[in-house]
Amino acid sequence: MSMDRVTFAHRIDQLVDQNPFSPTTVTNALQAVVAAMGTDTTTYDTTLQRAPAGLIPGQRTNSKLTNEILLIVNRGKAGNLTVATMRSLMTAAMPTQPPVNTAVPVVSITAGTGVAGATTLGCSTGTWTNSPTLTRQWLRGGATIPGATGATYVSAAGDSGLSISCRVAGTNAAGTTEVTSNAIALT
Repeated sequence: MSMDRVTFAHRIDQLVDQNPFSPTTVTNALQAVVAAMGTDTTTYDTTLQRAPAGLIPGQRTNSKLTNEILLIVNRGKAGNLTVATMRSLMTAAMPTQPPVNTAVPVVSITAGTGVAGATTLGCSTGTWTNSPTLTRQWLRGGATIPGATGATYVSAAGDSGLSISCRVAGTNAAGTTEVTSNAIALT
């Protein structure tokens, strides 16, 4: 049984949505099949007589999930779907992972001394995976400083004797992760 583009996309989405495995496991399985497809241009039927190595369902090294994906891929190929189309549809179906911070944001003094006068602090965003949108929020003694959301913060008279830090939030379709930087004590 071959399938068209819409049916292929629906079957892959259905497999992803109804699978008991973690989003990471599903993403890894889809990525492995996408990589195995490479630039394969053969067209073959669901008997798999002409399936390239690495794309044959039922191999002992395949997981149950991989076999299910491969059955859908091979039906798509029997329906004359191109590798590029199937790769695109499988990539789009991959579950989104929440943002992960891999290097914490850092606050540093960019101008001034922090002693008896205004000090400009800068906040890096750190390093993130899973393509989040990043926002900053400056903190005074751990409490939010209203309106302070830029890359820099100029200290105010009320900051003397307190620690200033920056919280960076990474947000994507799977959620939000927040990480707080180091703190700098202003004198």
